[in-house]
Amino acid sequence: MKEKIYQILQQYWKYNSFRPLQEEIILSVLSGKDTIALLPTGGGKSVCFQVPGMAIENGMTLVISPLIALMQDQVMNLKRRGISAAFVNSTMHPKEVEKVIQNAIDNEYKFLYVSPERLETASFVEILPDLKVGLLAVDEAHCISQWGYDFRPSYLKIAEIRKHLYNPNIPTIALTASATEKVIDDITDRLELKSPNIFKQSFARKNLHYIVLYETNKIDRIQRIIHKVGGAGIIYVRSRNKTKEIADVLNNKGIRSDYYHAGLSGEEKYFKQQKFIENEYQVMVATNAFGMGIDKPDVRFVIHYELSDSIESYFQEAGRGGRDLKTAYAVLLYSEADKEKLWRMYEESFPAIEQIKSVYNHLCNYYELAIDEGEGMMFDFDIRAISELYKIPMNLLFHSVKFLEMFELITIEDEHYHPSQVFIELSKRDIYDFYLRHPEYEEIIKVLLRSYDGILSQFVYINESEIAARIKRDKKFVVEQLKFLDKEGILYYRPMTGLPKITFLKDRILLSKLKLNEELYYFLKERRKFLTEKMIEYAEQKHTCRQEFLLHYFDELNTESCGHCDVCLEKKRLKNIETIKDKLFEFFQHYNQSMSIEEICNQFSQYSKDLVIQAIREMIDDNLLRCDEKDRVFLN
Repeated sequence: MKEKIYQILQQYWKYNSFRPLQEEIILSVLSGKDTIALLPTGGGKSVCFQVPGMAIENGMTLVISPLIALMQDQVMNLKRRGISAAFVNSTMHPKEVEKVIQNAIDNEYKFLYVSPERLETASFVEILPDLKVGLLAVDEAHCISQWGYDFRPSYLKIAEIRKHLYNPNIPTIALTASATEKVIDDITDRLELKSPNIFKQSFARKNLHYIVLYETNKIDRIQRIIHKVGGAGIIYVRSRNKTKEIADVLNNKGIRSDYYHAGLSGEEKYFKQQKFIENEYQVMVATNAFGMGIDKPDVRFVIHYELSDSIESYFQEAGRGGRDLKTAYAVLLYSEADKEKLWRMYEESFPAIEQIKSVYNHLCNYYELAIDEGEGMMFDFDIRAISELYKIPMNLLFHSVKFLEMFELITIEDEHYHPSQVFIELSKRDIYDFYLRHPEYEEIIKVLLRSYDGILSQFVYINESEIAARIKRDKKFVVEQLKFLDKEGILYYRPMTGLPKITFLKDRILLSKLKLNEELYYFLKERRKFLTEKMIEYAEQKHTCRQEFLLHYFDELNTESCGHCDVCLEKKRLKNIETIKDKLFEFFQHYNQSMSIEEICNQFSQYSKDLVIQAIREMIDDNLLRCDEKDRVFLN
């Protein structure tokens, strides 16, 4: 089996060796054991289920992934390697979903990616026994735990789903980049794993230098860091407006920068990501919406403009630096104002239970749902329009929606950019009959058939602007014609809206009968308070090595100081000053004569001038040395 997995690694990934623990994890899976893999960001988690997925000859791997961007990125990478893969998510046309599912039943894929919410739909549960699943992979497995920082209730259904597989005894691999012992126990229990093999790679990143700076003039500090470190970098901020503001300042200073946040259209997000990956911009200023699925190994610095809301999210975001194993810097800037802001955000993150109920009612009204209807219905989710219509502050609406997801009433999935798509299911004879009756559509149909191979058998990506140029009309005309043809059933047209999707998981409930899980609400509130306290503690503490603090948080106790974080460097600096003081005292005792500061620095040239001067000042303060009116130093 070892020979086989090395052959697969070389054939598809072009590597001759595995990264630490990958081989052991893969062999555990292939021996039929349930497996938990904890690897830091950039540790190569996907290979741990993709290689065994290729080695299992009869059957595909069903991958549960929470982010559309992540699953689309992984499917695209697999296809580039010549591996058959597909995904199913809420942004797809029903006909496209139907086609993918049928292909999966026909065993045409080695990997099928689905969101955890998709697993809950009755239609998907029905077809599970027909899928030849040989391996179940649960990515971002920490989402299953209420002790985790990103709890998603839909993950709790995965254990039940396993029972519907044609072979419920296939191995499961659960993967995460950040989990404490409590979270690992939760993953084991809630996925109902059977005596799993647990592989935990040290979260230590020797090439990543953690630095915390108390700073009020952050923009100046950021510019100095960029000029000193060089290379590509990410700056994380909390405010969408701040992303553009900082990017504009940096551009004006000659630093090529762009900005990114969840409020951008899917198309904008896609092109901004690509330009950053291809080094058209040196710096991406972004909210935490940026990063997942972004495969850029040469990020030299990750700067957090403010405190993160948890150690887990900070650790994961900082870990996007230096994935090529070369030196990178994770810099956290903070001030007193940031601490106050973090506590304020903690309070805002928990709207009152009655406010959450009210938002639920507004959503049902907005989408015109009657009592006892709505289950499975999906709509574009325009949070700004809803906020303005019902005069709900955006923050309150956002956090209330998060809790409605938590209480399993709705689910929200972000739209991820892809070009528009078209699929013509009719035969060529039927198409010919149609444009004999409707000659005004003949031109566009012929352009589609000539320009896009495979359009009669599957969805293909199209470009409305290119089609418009070919028929010498404007884009609006093309879109209107495609929409008409879709309505008439001649083709399936899926334009990209750029808006997230909201799906109602249950029928509308009368407000007076709506019961929310208050026990879960207050548990999560206490948990968030703990996470906030630990984040502030990380920033403020000056005694423990930064990396050791992070590792201890993740229950990794047998650690050593990294030697290059700001705490370690300060300890080294203080130790050097003490050494210099001892040597200065011996030197003056031996020579017993005065010297200028410059002469002393020359005498101790093996140390930096700043350290020598600091040592002299401290010895003068301690009355061990004196300085005369000519600025000559001598033993007191």
